[in-house]
Amino acid sequence: MLLLEYCEFVVSESEFTAENFPVVLSERGRTATVRSLGSDRKPHGPALVSVGAGNVVVEGFVVLPMRQLGVIEVIAASGDLGRGNTVARQELRQVGHLVQRCRLGQQCIESIVLCTTTSPCTQHRLNAPGPVAEPLVDAVTESGANVFPVDYFGRTAYLAQSPQFFKQQLVGVFERVYEVGPVFRAEPHDTVRHLAEYVSLDAELGFIRDHRDVLTLLHQVLVGMLEGIRAESGEALDRLDVALPAIPDEIPVIHFLDALKLVGAPEDEPDLAPAHERALGEWAREKHGSDVLAVEGYPMRKRPFYTHPQPDDSRWSNSFDLIFRGLELVTGGQRLHRYSDYIAAIEGRGESPDAYAAYLSAFEHGMPPHGGFAIGLERWLSRLIEASNIREVTLFPRDLHRLTP
Repeated sequence: MLLLEYCEFVVSESEFTAENFPVVLSERGRTATVRSLGSDRKPHGPALVSVGAGNVVVEGFVVLPMRQLGVIEVIAASGDLGRGNTVARQELRQVGHLVQRCRLGQQCIESIVLCTTTSPCTQHRLNAPGPVAEPLVDAVTESGANVFPVDYFGRTAYLAQSPQFFKQQLVGVFERVYEVGPVFRAEPHDTVRHLAEYVSLDAELGFIRDHRDVLTLLHQVLVGMLEGIRAESGEALDRLDVALPAIPDEIPVIHFLDALKLVGAPEDEPDLAPAHERALGEWAREKHGSDVLAVEGYPMRKRPFYTHPQPDDSRWSNSFDLIFRGLELVTGGQRLHRYSDYIAAIEGRGESPDAYAAYLSAFEHGMPPHGGFAIGLERWLSRLIEASNIREVTLFPRDLHRLTP
């Protein structure tokens, strides 16, 4: 069953023998359309196709996902070629014979072969995401200034700032991973929006084009969370007089530089201040009717080393913060995925790659383009009910002053 929002693949014209043209399949919801490209490269179609158990019937042809890695078979379903006869059996060992592009977040055809112009052919399965949890780590993910060290049998360990390193490595295994677990920040903030321990909702996914694909998945997650609240907690919403946030079909996006101009901040400002976030939240509500706004393109110097730079200007990053009702709720973006880029990024910050040897070993063997995000659960809840202090929605909060109860 096809459940993906959008899916497309191209069978190479050099391997398709029927009319010597590629077949392009596009699928939305539970219906699919197909168009063929003739020698003039103009689309002929589209036409509706039917979806079977594991097969896609494409106007007289069945595109059959194969269990064998690197092979796809196109067989005739009807017509002059004879029902059931093999039209083409492709060995997809060469790059470019099959291209599939998907908006991730739901389930695609089980076991279909993926081959892009930049990566080797591989079997592409959108399984249920795999969980990852690791509260104790032997290296820090951001900097050494905001971690809690722990004596671990005579060695120094740290309470995890995030599962970042682990979820990235597991993208190469499961493709999509998540965590719901505690993270710890030894930051001496004494504000209504900061905690030293909070619950982080982390997700990481592979085979993305850039950070906008990550933002698309985040949108689906937020909408799903709101749907769950409506379904499960309607009575509580009424009792507490909670107005659920407005999230449009597409999250509005503004570049960091434009955001600085909008709030009247200097162009060399490296980050947004709380007052800037509040002003941007009000602007998003007035301009777009949205309680969420994505600010993309933060300066690379303010992002972790694993952040992917903006391709056309390496000063900026393919990352974003999501502002929710005037408060930063989510940080996300595209990560580096090439080993050589990691070495250059780490050395460029004056550090030694040896300190990250275990983490980097996963990238030596290849990793798909990937990215992810993290939602602070307590911040989500505090802005959802518009609490004045994050501690109002936190059981046993841990902050600069409180350790008990």
